[in-house]
Amino acid sequence: MKIKIAASCIVIGIALAPIVAEAADQDSSCKHPTTSVKGAIIAASIKAKLAEEKIDSLPNMTVDSDAKGEVLLCGRVKTEQEADTIIFFVHRVQGVTAVKSYFEIPGDK
Repeated sequence: MKIKIAASCIVIGIALAPIVAEAADQDSSCKHPTTSVKGAIIAASIKAKLAEEKIDSLPNMTVDSDAKGEVLLCGRVKTEQEADTIIFFVHRVQGVTAVKSYFEIPGDK
């Protein structure tokens, strides 16, 4: 009986592996390759600062940082001015050393 359960779990795992890989790959361009506790603290500080400044596009963004303070911003913003404002505030967060942004702006192709 245990062998049947184990075999079933393996078959299910193999069947679901491509789905999980695809889901993980969809957001890979917006994820920094290395994450750390320090990077997570910097990203949380950035999100708090943007929330404090009432940035409307914050829910549509991903913010990621590595331990060196290199920040990656992805997502949709309303205008180019809002993107510039976000980058302005991110540069002023303690621990940030560099900022790369990949924003989508409606009507900007």
